[in-house]
Amino acid sequence: MNILEISHLKHLNEDQVILENINLKIERGKIFSIIGPNGSGKSTIAKIICEIIKPTSGKIKKKRSLKIGYVPQQFHIDKFMPISAEYFFNINGLTKSDYLPLISKFRLAKKMHRNLSQLSGGELQRILLVNAFASNPDLLVLDEPTQYLDIDGQIELYKIIEEYANLHKTAVLIISHDLHMVMKSSDHVICLNRHICCEGSAADVQVNEDFNKLFGNQLLSLVVPYQHHHNHKHGQEND
Repeated sequence: MNILEISHLKHLNEDQVILENINLKIERGKIFSIIGPNGSGKSTIAKIICEIIKPTSGKIKKKRSLKIGYVPQQFHIDKFMPISAEYFFNINGLTKSDYLPLISKFRLAKKMHRNLSQLSGGELQRILLVNAFASNPDLLVLDEPTQYLDIDGQIELYKIIEEYANLHKTAVLIISHDLHMVMKSSDHVICLNRHICCEGSAADVQVNEDFNKLFGNQLLSLVVPYQHHHNHKHGQEND
C-alpha cells in the first residue's frame, strides 16, 4: 500500500534546477533510501515531503491524515535558551508514555534534564531520533540520521530502524551517505542527481551504470582486499 506518491515533481531555486521529473512511491512498512552526491537535491525532497517548502510544480498524493516524523540534517539550538530534552519532548506534544520506552533504547536516561545546547552532537542526534519515533508516525523521514554517531551507534540505529519498520509497518525514507548501511538495510534504493538516475533493490542498483558512475569508486573503497603477510613457512620444507 502506497502512503505517498510523487508525480512529475520539479523544484527551482531562483533559476537553478534543484529537482526535475521526480516520480516516487513510498510503501507502508518498507525502508527507502535516497543516495546521491552533494547538491543532488536529497534534502530538498525531504523538506518537500514534510511540507517545509513547496515544489515549483508536480503532484504529491498522501494518505489521509498522514503523520510524518522528521529528523532534519541540521538542527540549531540557541545556547541562551535553556531547553532540556524532557521539555523539548513536551513542547512537541509527546507524553512520557510516548518517549520513555525509547529513552533506554537510545541510551539517554542520564541526559533528560541536560540543556540541549550542552549535549554532544551524537547525543542531540539521538534526542531528535527519539522525538521522531515517539510520535508513532506513518512515515519516518530521516536526513543523514547517522551523522555524529560512531560506527557502533550507526549499526545500532539501523537495527532499531529495521525493527521499528517491521513492528509498526512504518514507511521509512532515509537520506544517507553511508553506502554500506544503505545497501545492507534498504528495501528500495533511489540514486538521485537532481533527477532519479536509477532505483530498485540494492542488488539491482549496485550493477546499474549510472550508479557506478557516481559511486563505483566509493563502493570499491568499502571492500579492502585481504593481504596475507607472514614470516613463517607453510607445510614442511627441506633444508
